[in-house]
Amino acid sequence: MSKPIVYIAGPITHGDREANIEQAEEAMFRLIRAGFSVICPHSAARNPDAWKISHDEWLRQDYPLVLISSAVLRIPGFSPG
Repeated sequence: MSKPIVYIAGPITHGDREANIEQAEEAMFRLIRAGFSVICPHSAARNPDAWKISHDEWLRQDYPLVLISSAVLRIPGFSPG
């Protein structure tokens, strides 16, 4: 069964980190309930090991995921990524 894939993009480190993660995860669960497959990099930010990976490396990891996605949901707020 193929589902459209939605990549969630938005701020993680700028502003209130926890609020940014919660906002993205709320969107993720709404999309899942609506029948989409979802890529939410914000969820990785809860793991302390995520902060050992450079911002540039995260972008290199995420770019291929954006390319395979059917859509990108941009969460409001400043983000250099």
